[in-house]
Amino acid sequence: MNMKKILTYLLGICVLFSCALIPDMAFAKQSYEKSDACEIAGFDDPLICGTKGSNEEAELQGRVRSVLNTIYLWIGIIAVVVTVIGGIQYMTAQGEPEKARRAKMTITYSIIGLIVTLSAFAMTTLVINALDGNTTSDSSQGEGGGSGGGGKKPVEVRQIRTVSTTSITEGQELQLRVAVVPDYADDRSLTFSSDNESVATVSSDGKIEAKKPGEATITVKSNNGVESTTKVIVKEIVQPTSIVLNPTSLALIKGKSGTLAATVLPRNAADKTVTWSSSDKAIAIVDSKGKVKGIDIGEATITAKTSNGIEATAQVSVKEKSSPIGGGGGGAGYTGGKGSLTAEQRQKIVEFSETQIGTPYNYGPNNACGGGSWTNDIPNQQLACNGLTRWAYDAAGLTIPKGSIDQMTQAPVVTSTGTVSDMTAGDIIVYDDVGRRSDISNIRLTGFRHVAIYAGDGQMIEATCPVAQKRPVADNEYSYSVTW
Repeated sequence: MNMKKILTYLLGICVLFSCALIPDMAFAKQSYEKSDACEIAGFDDPLICGTKGSNEEAELQGRVRSVLNTIYLWIGIIAVVVTVIGGIQYMTAQGEPEKARRAKMTITYSIIGLIVTLSAFAMTTLVINALDGNTTSDSSQGEGGGSGGGGKKPVEVRQIRTVSTTSITEGQELQLRVAVVPDYADDRSLTFSSDNESVATVSSDGKIEAKKPGEATITVKSNNGVESTTKVIVKEIVQPTSIVLNPTSLALIKGKSGTLAATVLPRNAADKTVTWSSSDKAIAIVDSKGKVKGIDIGEATITAKTSNGIEATAQVSVKEKSSPIGGGGGGAGYTGGKGSLTAEQRQKIVEFSETQIGTPYNYGPNNACGGGSWTNDIPNQQLACNGLTRWAYDAAGLTIPKGSIDQMTQAPVVTSTGTVSDMTAGDIIVYDDVGRRSDISNIRLTGFRHVAIYAGDGQMIEATCPVAQKRPVADNEYSYSVTW
């Protein structure tokens, strides 16, 4: 292979490398990784607000420059060597025309190859510098203004991303989340402003403070003029307007406790905090959850108060414990509902039971219908059958056992006839799985047990699955009834 072909191949390789690698470098795919900017702003768009993974573009430019420079160096060395060889051939031609011609051609092609190599090197360097953000003037000026500096063109903010709309309640603060695109911009300084500071203000670091109900637009702007806006809707604080207490009165035995439940209205009130107080702590005291304890005989007023001063009261009457009439067996002497309850107490038992209609059922022993424990029986929240009866009697100032078996076996039987007309409002209706019976000593200690409150007029109120209800009661439906 003659020298002309060698140089031609070398020049071809040079051009091919230049044409192939420069476009690859210019249009190299940039990989991105999710950055803190995306995390902070709540966006999931790494192609837009991400940071370049490991600065791949700069690394690719460096690799291309290194490869091309190496190629140009070797082609230049070969061209110089070939030129020297051509000179030696020309000097040793000794006047022979053909040898002299070949020597001249060798020298000519080597010089041309050297010129092409230098030209390709200059072109590649120019393209790489241009892609890298450098210009001829940049190279001469430098980053600091001096000559020969080679300063790099700064990366500017192209986009600012914020949520388009947000809401906040008056008196509250909210940190505005912002993403700067790209997050590797040289100057990422931002300024924040509000077009309606009477509604909402914004600090220099983007913290929004709601002043009063209304709307305001928060503008975020970079030093190069890129901006984004967020519409802020300031909502009014919903204040409590009333409190509903349940029950509105309590009859307690001295030393015993009862609970008042407070419901703050409207339901969407911002602050539902309630503070409790007693008008006479020598008679009754109340804790932070509305639990009232009778201290001494007398009457006191329990007050529930919201943070904005709305109040509701319940009257508490503390008495000595009543002495039940009769014993626990048979039914003799008690037929017709003649028990120890007064008419006022019976009324309170029925009234309380009616307030619990619709309360979810809470069956303790076998985890049925939601499950739970008798200790979790809470008026207006969840009640087992024996929980309803216990709290109903508690509202009348009487403390009875928690368990249904104890309730049905330890109190006097007032009617065992199975006839509804023999019962009196306030009686506890007893059901068991062996049918209606008058001898409570024969009650089976396992199986179905159920208690309910007789409400009068042939109606009963029972805590049952799924919620407490009021329904008719038929003759011979129940086992017997008791009154504490």
